[in-house]
Amino acid sequence: METKLGFHLLKKSGEEASRPAEFEEVRNRIPEFLRHVRRGEAIAAYVEELKKKARIQET
Repeated sequence: METKLGFHLLKKSGEEASRPAEFEEVRNRIPEFLRHVRRGEAIAAYVEELKKKARIQET
């Protein structure tokens, strides 16, 4: 693996089968996730509006 600090070796220490999360395990994270999605959509819309209003001048 390469990072800003150089190359690093990783050793896999185990494996665990994945499974779908139970609703009760993620119930409290759902509202936060939805806020995050809405915030991202609002920011994207704002950026698009800024792009439409932008005037680029070459000098």
